[in-house]
Amino acid sequence: MKKAYADFELTVLSPMFLRGADQQKATFRLASLKGTLRYWFRALALGVYGLEDVRRIETEIFGATDQKSHVVFRVLEEKTQLLANFWDTAAKEPEISYLLGPGIRRGTLPLAPCSKVKFRMMAWGKRPETYLKIASGVLWVACFFGGLGARSRRGFGSYAIKFLQGEKPLIAFELPRGKERAFLNAAPLAIQKFLKQSFSGSDHPSEEAIFYPFFAPGKWKVALEAVQEGKEREKAWEKALSRAGKRLRLFRLHPNSIKAGRIFGKGSHSKDYETILQALRSKSAGKTKEISGLKNIALGLPLIFDKEMQIKLKDRGRLGAVRRGSPLFMTLNQFAERLFLSFSAFNESFYPLKDDQSLVLVRRDEEFFIIPPQDTAYALEFVAPKKEKKEGSKNERQ
Repeated sequence: MKKAYADFELTVLSPMFLRGADQQKATFRLASLKGTLRYWFRALALGVYGLEDVRRIETEIFGATDQKSHVVFRVLEEKTQLLANFWDTAAKEPEISYLLGPGIRRGTLPLAPCSKVKFRMMAWGKRPETYLKIASGVLWVACFFGGLGARSRRGFGSYAIKFLQGEKPLIAFELPRGKERAFLNAAPLAIQKFLKQSFSGSDHPSEEAIFYPFFAPGKWKVALEAVQEGKEREKAWEKALSRAGKRLRLFRLHPNSIKAGRIFGKGSHSKDYETILQALRSKSAGKTKEISGLKNIALGLPLIFDKEMQIKLKDRGRLGAVRRGSPLFMTLNQFAERLFLSFSAFNESFYPLKDDQSLVLVRRDEEFFIIPPQDTAYALEFVAPKKEKKEGSKNERQ
């Protein structure tokens, strides 16, 4: 049986919330890494194949319930430690607490930046070199666009990958200085090209609605910001995530809150504040209880405005929680020993509502039906904001 392998070293760049049997302590888990590779493989494949071809190729490479994976992993060496003072840091930085959200239990300790894990990726079967090349390409995308563990879309769980030995990866993990953004844009296309050369299938992506991030022209954007490391490299994540949290918060806020300096806490309102107020007033005028034009809804669900007002899913008359992954990804990247914050966003179909389902804004005992957006195009504005037209432009003066 033919085999091929490649050894890599993973270095944690920002606190990583990976949990095993002990929910209070983080631990590195290869199963989580495998799961992210499936996720990002689909994001790549959906940009060039139809859904049936994506399922078929994914099964051949990564396996299914009735078929073994042709790519397996093994930990070679692990040197990890917990970040004991994480919650003290988070308490002092409201921007970092904001990125954490309500889902992580206070006191849970993450893996500390600079933790390292060496692992082997091995492929077997009829085409082990091809499987390994594709898996290494997907690992590249998972490294530079995503992360591992809870809140990985908000900058936590970022990591760097270094190739050690074995079959060379499809895309080099060490990028030349000054060409970082160009590589981030070009690498997914190169991986897709190799994928198309290696597996037959449809010549165009599926025309079905895709409720999933995928790499296709006009469907994603990426931006980079350099991080000033200073003398303490292991604390660079604090400055990076603080900057990311503030940027996201400002993007979601109403301009009046920003002008008044109310960024966090009471008195700060989102961009949707006036839209919701208008809907609440229209109810008293006897109009239909509907809300349209909500912007922040495209950035992910759940969306909780306060204890008495939040968005829920109404399914056959019953109210329940609603979850929709954010199309925004914030990642701490390492290029040639330099650290960067990367912001990437995807435009995908918004939410797969069935005929008997609807999104509603629940306020105490009142319900307002939400007319949701068709896609998440609004998220692209976070990465590349629209340029506002300046007053007194040349055309206006003429």
